[in-house]
Amino acid sequence: MYVSTFAFMETRFGPNAKSTVLNRLQPADRELIGGIVLPISWYPLAPFGRLLRAMDDDLGRGDHSLIVERGEWTAMRDMRTIHKVILKFVTMNWIVDRAASLWPSFHDSGRWEVRRISDRHAAAELFDLAVVDDAICSSLHGWLLGLGRLTGTRRVEIRHPRCRARGAASCVFDVAWV
Repeated sequence: MYVSTFAFMETRFGPNAKSTVLNRLQPADRELIGGIVLPISWYPLAPFGRLLRAMDDDLGRGDHSLIVERGEWTAMRDMRTIHKVILKFVTMNWIVDRAASLWPSFHDSGRWEVRRISDRHAAAELFDLAVVDDAICSSLHGWLLGLGRLTGTRRVEIRHPRCRARGAASCVFDVAWV
């Protein structure tokens, strides 16, 4: 998540974007992620939300739209070409279910439950993520958008009606597609 965020910033804003955003962070966060960040290493989640927020404040409008864009870009970038071809043959329901089942491979907290509401509508609910941060939710929103677009779905709409950052017991992503 850190590597892809830095790649997004460099691609979208140029080679100086990373250092500009890192300068907004506290020294402990800069020390943790300011050097060489390895894609195969385990990093804490809390600084990720702070990095996303600093990126959005410095390079975006401060309204999380850049964080959503980053999530979408990351989903599309991280799927290798062969996966992109395969994704054209799966449904959005399959994507939401699969994304939820892969979560423990990349995170040490949080648990997803997915409810299919119809053939073109699902609710994905995230429980017990160790970090409560609306910036992370905005990134997840974008990531779901990106995966949906990779399936060839014409329009993906995502609402986030309940969020732990707004006092809810869990985070709900309401995903509908055409």
